[in-house]
Amino acid sequence: DVEKIRSIPWEAVVPFPDRSDADVDVDAVEGSAASQAVLNGYQPRSAWGARAAGGCNSNTNKTKITVHHTVQRLHAGGTASEFAAEIRSAQSLHMDGRGYCDIGYHFLVSADGTVWEGRNASKLGAHTGNGNTDNLGVSFVGCFHPTSDCNGLGSTTPPQSMINGAGAFIGTAARHYGISLNVGSTLLGHRDNPGQSTACPGDSLRAKLGELRTIANNGGGGTTSSTGKIQGVVWNLAVTTDAGQATALNAKLPGAVVTAKQGSTVVGTATARADDAYWSFNLAPGSYTFVANKDGFETATATANVASGDNAWSSIGVAPTAQAVAVTVTVVDADTNASILGAMVTATGSDPQPTDEAGTLNLVVTPGTITFTASAEGYVPTTLQRSAAVGTPLAVTIPLELAVVVDPETPTDPETPTDPSEEPFDPGTDPQDPDFNPQSGRVVIRNAPAASGGCTCANGGDTAPFAAALLGLVLLRRRRNRRAA
Repeated sequence: DVEKIRSIPWEAVVPFPDRSDADVDVDAVEGSAASQAVLNGYQPRSAWGARAAGGCNSNTNKTKITVHHTVQRLHAGGTASEFAAEIRSAQSLHMDGRGYCDIGYHFLVSADGTVWEGRNASKLGAHTGNGNTDNLGVSFVGCFHPTSDCNGLGSTTPPQSMINGAGAFIGTAARHYGISLNVGSTLLGHRDNPGQSTACPGDSLRAKLGELRTIANNGGGGTTSSTGKIQGVVWNLAVTTDAGQATALNAKLPGAVVTAKQGSTVVGTATARADDAYWSFNLAPGSYTFVANKDGFETATATANVASGDNAWSSIGVAPTAQAVAVTVTVVDADTNASILGAMVTATGSDPQPTDEAGTLNLVVTPGTITFTASAEGYVPTTLQRSAAVGTPLAVTIPLELAVVVDPETPTDPETPTDPSEEPFDPGTDPQDPDFNPQSGRVVIRNAPAASGGCTCANGGDTAPFAAALLGLVLLRRRRNRRAA
């Protein structure tokens, strides 16, 4: 139905390669002795169900470590099986979509700080264009550039657990290979390597390179055997009294401040994370009180006993103050009135938060004139104001107009110069695998968002103009239909 088409993400791979579940990963077996010294720091390929590699080139020496992000969803609170599925997805993208001999990265780090083996470390990686030789590639599963390129992929700030786990592993790997870690020379972000044109690993992760080095040089970080971890979320009791329903009902409250106290002594503070209102502390064994504060809500507390080696939960529900106003925001397509999942909404006094599957978001605001701003990929951002009064729940609908697409029939002015600063932003991409055979007979057509496996900068044919023309023709036909009507 042409009238209802808004965007067309798609991908075609011809032919889809045959593979047997009985395939033996020869590359993982070969060279396993060379990487045995770092096996204590990561989950092997078998833990995530890796496919057999296709005969990657050897490169046992490593003199530097490059940090990447995969431009996939940051799965905070995910399970081991979910993390494994994400890594399999990245491997499929690299092997089936780009013709690589294996996943391009040597190691990957999931949101909980677990490190997973990717391409065997004794092999030449495929993660830094013209710079893979002697270069160990470590990629964080998530998207960490604080721009619209990471919209809908979770928080753009790597969790502390991720930094701790990666830092400890980088230290182990550096000692194994005899690398003296120095930010900018032997510990780099993807874009810091010579000749790279990419934002990878994103501003937020790149800013953590110094901390990764500190943790690595100190022999590790994070929870030790003498501490325990306590964690939770902060959610809105006016929406649900069940913490387990907080995510489904969009009741979580990012930006809430949680204070950990032992008696009257404050031992730490944490801010509920932007995308999922998650907080955590690593604490010495003992009894603690956790106090949650959020503008427009009553202060709430929870108590917990922390034991050595704990990994416990203690979420905190907070109720709106008597002066607060409950608001339900719905974001819809201006033409079809269809709800928009994952639209980012900001209200006066609140952090940006995404809409749920029904296109809605529950907020609590203080009385007065409230400014609401909504944005979504492919739409023009919209701002409007509404008055919020005590005792009266407020419902706000924000319609978004489809972003203007240049009509393919509209001629361009050849005398108008192109501003180089207006070139499209590249959130970070992977180079072509040196083991890729362009004569393999595989045809790849791609115009899908990089939501499954890579800072995607593979060399090769640029199909974006074709995809843009396709979308333009669809919109042109829609306009003609309307004119005819």
